Parts: sequence; C-alpha cells; structure tokens
Amino acid sequence: MRNALLRLFFLLLCLSGQAQRYSFLSYNTVQGLPQSQVTAITQDRHGYLWVGTLGGLAKFNGKEFHTYSTEEGLLNNRISFLGFIDDVLWIGHEGGISRLQNGVIRKWSFEVIDLMTNATDVVRFKDRLIIASNGGGLYELRSDRLIRIAFKEETPIAVGGTDPIDLELHKEDDLRVRDLLILNNELWIGTRGGVLKTKDLKSFDHVRTLDPFNVSDLCDFGDDLYISTYNDGLLRYSRNDDRFKVVEGIDATFTLRGCLHDSKGNLWVNSPGGIFRVKDDKVTLRLDQSNGLLTESIRSVFEDQQGNMWFGSDGKGLLRFPGERFVFYNESSGLSSDLILNVNQDATGNYWIGTFDKGLMMMDKSKRIKTFSLENSGTIWTSLLNVDGLNWFGTGVGLVAMKDQRVKKVYYTEDGLPGDKVTALLKISGSSFYVGGSDGVSIYQNGIFKPLDIEEYTTVRDFCKIGNEVYCATDNGLFIIRGKRLELVQGFKKTAYSLAKDDLNSLWIGTQEGLFRLKEGKIIKVAFSKLASSNYINFLEFADGRLFVGTNNGLFVFSALDKEKPEIVNFGIAEGVVNLETNLNSAFVDRKGRLWFGTASGMVSYLPAQDGNDFSAPQLLLKNILINFQQTAYEKYSKGLDRNGLPIELKLPYTKNNLSFELDGISLANYPGIKFQYWLEGQDESWSPLTNNNTISYNGLAAGDYVLHARCVDSRGRISQEVEFAFTVKQAFYKTWWFIGGMLLILGFLVLRIFRFRLKREREKNEKENLEFRSRLLALEQKSLNASMNRHFIFNSLNSIQYFINTQDRLSANRFLTNFAKLIRKNLDSSDDGNLVPLSQELERLELYMSLESMRFKDRFEYKINCPDNIDTESVIIPAMMLQPFIENSIIHGILPNEEKKGLITVDLDLKGDILTIQVEDNGVGIDASIKSKADYDGDHRSQGMEITTKRIELLKKLTNRSFELIGPVQIMENDRSIKGTRVTLKFQVENLD
Repeated sequence: MRNALLRLFFLLLCLSGQAQRYSFLSYNTVQGLPQSQVTAITQDRHGYLWVGTLGGLAKFNGKEFHTYSTEEGLLNNRISFLGFIDDVLWIGHEGGISRLQNGVIRKWSFEVIDLMTNATDVVRFKDRLIIASNGGGLYELRSDRLIRIAFKEETPIAVGGTDPIDLELHKEDDLRVRDLLILNNELWIGTRGGVLKTKDLKSFDHVRTLDPFNVSDLCDFGDDLYISTYNDGLLRYSRNDDRFKVVEGIDATFTLRGCLHDSKGNLWVNSPGGIFRVKDDKVTLRLDQSNGLLTESIRSVFEDQQGNMWFGSDGKGLLRFPGERFVFYNESSGLSSDLILNVNQDATGNYWIGTFDKGLMMMDKSKRIKTFSLENSGTIWTSLLNVDGLNWFGTGVGLVAMKDQRVKKVYYTEDGLPGDKVTALLKISGSSFYVGGSDGVSIYQNGIFKPLDIEEYTTVRDFCKIGNEVYCATDNGLFIIRGKRLELVQGFKKTAYSLAKDDLNSLWIGTQEGLFRLKEGKIIKVAFSKLASSNYINFLEFADGRLFVGTNNGLFVFSALDKEKPEIVNFGIAEGVVNLETNLNSAFVDRKGRLWFGTASGMVSYLPAQDGNDFSAPQLLLKNILINFQQTAYEKYSKGLDRNGLPIELKLPYTKNNLSFELDGISLANYPGIKFQYWLEGQDESWSPLTNNNTISYNGLAAGDYVLHARCVDSRGRISQEVEFAFTVKQAFYKTWWFIGGMLLILGFLVLRIFRFRLKREREKNEKENLEFRSRLLALEQKSLNASMNRHFIFNSLNSIQYFINTQDRLSANRFLTNFAKLIRKNLDSSDDGNLVPLSQELERLELYMSLESMRFKDRFEYKINCPDNIDTESVIIPAMMLQPFIENSIIHGILPNEEKKGLITVDLDLKGDILTIQVEDNGVGIDASIKSKADYDGDHRSQGMEITTKRIELLKKLTNRSFELIGPVQIMENDRSIKGTRVTLKFQVENLD
C-alpha cells in the first residue's frame, strides 16, 4: 500500500464574496472603429449600427466598420450626438451639425460665438428642425442656416416684490441644453439649469420643481420622467402631480451621463463609475470592472432592434453586453485556477470545484470560496458527493474520500482502484458506486473496491446508466457492464469521451469524431456541424428536455429531441461564453437547472431561463447594383430611386445586360457564419447553394422580365427576410416585332421579286427546253415515220405487188396494194395530229401492217389483237406509231429466223384506271438467238425502231409529266427452260396526254 502521507491544507484565500463576471464583446480600432472614445450610438431601419466617436463616424454590420470623416464631408470628427429622423442621419458635432442622406453629407455651423459648443440633440417639432447645443441653447435649421431661438419666459417672474415682468432666459445654465424630449405636443428641454418646456418655441416655462438639478438626460416612462443628473443621482418625476423622488441604489456622488428605457421595461443609466440597470425604481444590476466591464467610464448606452445592449466607452471602444445568460468565474473572481475540470453541488448548496492544477475549491451560497490544496495531486478529474457518508474526488493520483471538509482516506491501485488516475464516478446506491480509471472499472461495495474484467486496459472517461444497464465511455470504445465484465458495444471502437441519457432512453455518445446516438439498438451519427472544432465533443449533459453538448467551438443546446431534426442552438463568444474550448466532462446541472462547465478561461454558468429573443434572423440589404461592371446613373433607365437609393422599374437596353448585385448581411450579434443565397426569376429554377460571396453576377442576360430573390442564413440556420428586385432587359431593336415585321415585309418583297424573276427565268428555260424537246420529238417522230416505212419494207412491198401482178394474181395484188396504200396514208395522217391518235386508229394501223407482212411472207405467221370491251378505243389517245417497231422486231428477228415453226404475234390490251397496258408477245426464236442472227439477216439494214421509241418515251415523260414505261423485250421461257418467244410491255398514262 502506497502511503504518501496525504495531508490536507486548508487555505482560506478569500472569505469576502467575489463577484461573478460577465463576458463583454469589445470592438475597437483593431476591428476598424475610427477611435476608441464612443460618444453616441444609434441604428437605422436596415439594422446597421451607427457609432459616433471623437475620431469620426462608423457604420457597423456586425463584422466590419465603414467609416466617415471630414474627408467624406463631416463638419468635424468629434461627434457628440447621433439620431435618425425620417431615415436621415443627423450628426452632432462640436461647432454644428452634419446630415447624411443617401450617401451624401452636408454640414452647418453654429454662430461664431458657439463654435466650441457641442450639438447634443436634434428633433422635429411642429414641422421645424430643432437642434440642441450645450452652450448656445436651441437652434433651428431654416433657410439653409442655423438660426438661434431666443428663450423667453412664458410665466412672468416677480422680481424684488414688484409686478411680474418678462425676462429673456439667456442665463448660461439654460443655454447648456443636454437633451430634448417631445411629450404631449410639448417640447421638454433638459439643461444645466433644470427643465424647460414650450408649446410653440416662442415662450418657455421652467419646471420649477426641477430647477435645482443639473440635468444630463431625459427619459420618457409613461406618465413619469426619469431624469439623470450630474450631481444628484437619478430622479423619477411625476408629470401629473409635479413631484419627484430620488431612485435609491445609485450614489448621488456619481456623475450620471445619460439614461435609456429599454424594450423590457428596464432603465439603463451610464456614468463614469459603470452602468446601473433599474427596474421598479430598484437597481437590479450594476456593471463595473469587478464583474467584467472593461472600463467603468461609459458615455452612451443603446438597445438595438434585437434587444442587445451596447455601451460606448471612454477608451475601450464599443462594448456589447450579451446579457446574464452566461456568467463566469476565474482567478479574478477568487478561484485558485482558471482551468476547471469538475463542478458538483452538495446537499447544502455548496459547489465543489475541481481544477487541473490547483486542487479543490468549495464555493458557498454567498459565493465565498475556500481552497483545498492536496499534497500529492493538483488535478481533480471527477467528483461524487454523499455516497457512503463521504464525498469522493477522483484525482491524478488516487481517489480521495472526504468528510466534513477533511480528507478521511486516499485509495490507490493496490486498494482495488482501476489505476491511480481516477477519471469517472457513477453512483449505484447510497453506499456503492463505479470507479473509472486509467486501467478500466472497479466497483465499490461494503467499503471494498473490486476491479471488473476487461480484455485490454483502457481509460474510462464517463459512465451512464439506462435502466439496469451501465455504459462506459473509454479510449477504446463504448462498453457495457455485464456482471463483472466489460463488453464492447456493437463494435463501437471509437474513442468515447462522454455519455448522456435523454428522456427517450436514448444514449448520446460524445467522441473526438462527432456526436452519436444509440437508439433502439442502432448507433447513428448526429450531424449538426461541418466544423471539426464543433465535432470534438468534450461533455454531454441532459436536463429539462435539453441536451447540452460541450465542444471546442462553444456550447450547443439540443431540444425537441423527439423530432427527426432536433432544434439546435450554438452559444459562443458572442453570447457570453468566455472561451470556446470546453473541458472534458466538466459539466454539471444544479438543482435550479443552471448548467456549470469548465473552460480554459474559468468556470462558466449558463441559465437557460435567461434565454431571450436575441437569436433573431439576420437582415439583408441590396446595397448596390453594377451595370456592365460599372457604377451607373440609374435615373437614365428607371422612373427614379426608392428610399434605399435603388432604381424603380429599372429597364435596361440590351447592350447593358451584365449585372452585379452587391448584398450586405447584417447581424450585430451573430455575423460569423452568415452565408448568402439567391435565385433569378426568369432564368434560374431554384435557390443557389449557400455561399460566402455577397456579390451576385449575371452576364449576358437575354431580353425579358426578371426578379432577383436574395436572402442570407446565419450559423444557427435563421433566414433573413427575402429581398426582391425586379428589372427588365429590353429586347434588341433588331428582335422587336416591328423591326422583324418590317424586315419580313422587305424580305418578302425581295423574295417575291426574286421568285418572280426566277419563275420567269424558269418559264423561259422550260419553254426553251419544251421547244427543244418538241423539236427532238418531232425529229424522232419523223424518224419513227421513216422507220415504219423503211426502204426495205417499201421495196419488198412493191416487189410483192409486182409478184402478184406477174403471176396474174390480181386479187392478191389489189388487196395488197389497197392495204399498202391505206397504211401509207395513215402513217402520213398521224403526223398532222401532233403524232397523237385514238387507240382505234393505232390498232387499225397495226392490223394493216401485220396483214401486209403476213401476205408478203406467205403466211409465215399469224397475229391476234385482243382489246377488251371496257376500253373505249375512240376516246383513249396514245402516241402514234409507238407499237409498230416492236411488231416489226418480232416478225423479222423473232419469227422469220425459225422456218420450221409458224409464227404467232399476240397484242393484248388492258386498261386499269388511267394506265393502259399493251403487251406484244411472239413465239419466235427469242432474244439470244435473234441477236446472233440479226447481223446476217439485216445485212446493211440498221433497225432503229426500238431506240427511237425509247427516246420518244423519255421525251414524252418530260413534256407531259405523265407515266410512260417500257418493259422488255423479255425472253419467255417454257417450263423445261426452252425458249418460248419474246415479250414487250408498254404502259401509258392515257389521261390528258395533250
């Protein structure tokens, strides 16, 4: 057993209560404030905070300051007052006033004798702009000049017992005006000589009850007035009965500089000695250096639109007070160390506080602190109070058991502890508990520690009991206690730091890799931030339906845990957390629901009941529009400017279709993390992804009507109001309906002229071609005529006639001669009819021709002409002499070469619709044999009938646009593949051949 002779040293460092401290956010010249002495604060309707200093003016959006000085036109850089009237900022200076309107500054000076006088207030009363000065009385801005208003007593004053007389009030005290207030159509004037009031700015009356007081500020409070004074404290004056009383709790020796009535019914009073908050005539809060105020000399107090309090200081810049939600304690408050690892509360209400380097402390109800220094260890990791009649403290070297604020015993590894470093304790009953240390888990029962079995040694960081099961967060993962063993849960081997159970019996697990939830046997990662610092979980604590999550990025509070997406709020520096990095398992919720946790900068106390409405959504302003990447005079393209200086009904020419929109997010309490989102109605279909870029650019916009929608989202997910801006890009003149219509008319006229010209040319060309075709056709027809009456046929026919005459066969000679004469005449007559003849004449011609050839060749062949009755041969018109060449070809080249067989020529006609089909078929030798014998038989005769007929058909197609088709000649075969003869088919479209 290690006996290190542990001794307890009681070092009572301070028995007088040390104040809790508040965290104030400071903005000074490092952040861009022009000067550190802040004299005035106000806010415009967009949400910008305007800050007046002794070195210039600044506009603040929560992130950065935009400054104004004499270079921008201010009268001078020493500012004494700021106030808005009808969206116009009025600025009081030493020596006069300035006005900032739509980005333009104008200035006016007091009379020469008052050039060292401060302007203290500006109001509009009876449609007159009244300026208060501390030394020159009242001025009016009229005719572009500052004109002094003379004070004259409204109620005559009796002097020396004589009759009342009028007296001009130009006493020095009355000319030192500190504040103006309009009440019930009267102007109340706070001065160094008391309070005056007037109804018409012509006659003035002293409020005699307040004559003894040196007034610094007036504050309306219903039927009463609060009046801050330089020498007599804070007064509450009743206008109904003309009486006042001094508000207790504020030392009359304090020089009160001003007072402010806030939205919660509080009165804030600032002085060189700090700030007082008054409610129901009682001081409910005093802020000074003892509780964290950076300087006690406060020159101005202001409440913004979200309820945040701002203080203008002497030398420490602009301060924001996050409120009383968070307070902290550190070495300045009496703690022995700023490094707090553990907080707990005993049954008497005392808080036990463990540190990393200075041992143990106890803070009683009066906030008095006792410090205990443990000889062997200054690190207190964990605590467990009132178990087995003792208070237990896990240290870096052993487990300390205390009773009556004295150490009773210290236990070590040899006593059954899971290592000398004790990091977690969990109460089982009034006399037993689990101990987690660097080597696993032990259980304390009946005064004895017994280690539990574990496969490998690991440091246990936290315990959590759900029902009858106890979970352990360790460096090697999440374990569950099963009897006397530790078993790994579902393979969860991530380093687990902290555990908490919610009212749904879910287990929350904090790791260095994020937050996890074990629910219904499933472990799910809870994604709530993309920042690595937010996903490093140091502690978890559940109370009153809320899960408190300590991270390296401040405190997160989860509520509505039964929903699919819990509500999450992040608290950081802006909300009063003194240090973003929280300490491991340092959280504790006391009996009043207050959360205590440790940081590297002290112990923080958070009271959820103090949560107000300061988590308001950010505000968004469209502050500028660049057209074609340049600043442009909007008036050229719009009907004027709105109150924000933006164009009304902006209509841009098509050449100015490149637009950039500059946005500004405004969030005085939570600017970090603001992102922007937008969509352009008329082009985009949905919102853009969130972006840090506050400039939106659209290039080459097509003509049309557009509406820009924009918004910003802060780190808490709160969305600003949506900004909309409508504009139009006009159509290019060459795309307008009148231009296109005119161009179409001109184009149509030109096309018509061109069409007519081309039509004329085509007609001329067609006429020329037709003339050529007809000439060629005429020549072909002449050739066809010549071919049909070739010299061989005529010579042989005449020889046949001579033969019949010589043989005294007069009958045959007469019949032959008669038919021959008829054929010659019909051939000659057909040329007179344009070479188009009725089908009946053509068939008659064929009949004559074949009869002559049959007689000439002594009945070597027979012929048949088959014409159905449905064909009106008189009305059907066909080209003349179209069939004769094929008949001649069948006789000469098909039938005559075969002397062993009597020939047969068949002509078949068929009419279907307007298509006339004529088929000429013979039973001759066929095409192949005909070609071989053709040269021998013809001798010097060159048969051109087929070639001429083919060319005539092509010309007829072009001239008539009708169907003409020649099929063949085709050789006809028997079933045994022997030659049966030859077939030629002609198809005519017989309708409208002419």
